Amino acid sequence: MSVLLSSPEFLSPDSRRAKVKTPFEFVVSAVRATGAVVEDARPLVRAVQELGMPLYQCQPPTGYKDTADAWVNTGALVNRMNIALALANDNLSGVRLDGHPQPESILMGTQISEATRATIARASTPQQAMALTIGSPEFQRR
Repeated sequence: MSVLLSSPEFLSPDSRRAKVKTPFEFVVSAVRATGAVVEDARPLVRAVQELGMPLYQCQPPTGYKDTADAWVNTGALVNRMNIALALANDNLSGVRLDGHPQPESILMGTQISEATRATIARASTPQQAMALTIGSPEFQRR
């Protein structure tokens, strides 16, 4: 174990935050990062299902895939952005926002690219900035 943990590959910057969040991880981290209050989880369960990962319905005994190719494609990214917009605009029934956190607090200290920073800066409303932050490439990684 010490050989694995001290290997250059394990500590490599390329390995850090290299995996894409599964739909479940994406929805849960978006709710946590925004400080949303969940009064009814069914809309969130539906959101995870819309992203292609229905809870407790994976057919193979090995579970859902843990690789980006299973979760990242054009349609999936649009769906993730739509869920981010619904959450930011307080349009998920049973889920309530008490405020609109700043992008820095949503990303929790993650380094963001200049392109992402510029895109978020062009937001015209706090809700739009929140949705763009949740939909950003940096938020999609774990």
